[in-house]
Amino acid sequence: MKRTFFLTVLFTILVTINVLGQSQIREGETTKDTIITLVNRINDTKTVILLENKDFIVKVSLFDFKENFDNWLKKYPHLEMDREVLKKILKQVKSNNIVNASKILESEKSDYWIMRLGFRIADLLENGQCLILNKGNNEIISEIKMQTHSYICGPLCGSRRKTFLYQ
Repeated sequence: MKRTFFLTVLFTILVTINVLGQSQIREGETTKDTIITLVNRINDTKTVILLENKDFIVKVSLFDFKENFDNWLKKYPHLEMDREVLKKILKQVKSNNIVNASKILESEKSDYWIMRLGFRIADLLENGQCLILNKGNNEIISEIKMQTHSYICGPLCGSRRKTFLYQ
């Protein structure tokens, strides 16, 4: 039986307007599939769990996590909330070798922080820097498929989203 790891990591990146509730491909929508090879081990003593559910654990080395955030913040220094997300995670890492970023931010009850983390998770997945463990068979997943969906309905009108799949 095929299991689909539907990490809708996330997020529909809005250009301006996104039509909610549509599950079908719209006329004019394009889809591109890309196979991403993931890391098969983490060589860092500190690990950040990005996502965890009953089927999968998605994690990354602290070095890659911090480097991803640092590069992002160099490019967009005005994003103070992203800086705060990084500070919250780094604070926990000081006393723990493994931290669960999503749970730390959920405890803060800030949907915005969770959303900001989601963009970093998508970037880390897209760059193949994550390790994904299938809890069902205790195997490390070597590759995932990224689908990029784009829809342009006019100037300043459209949407784009990326979906990460495991089959």
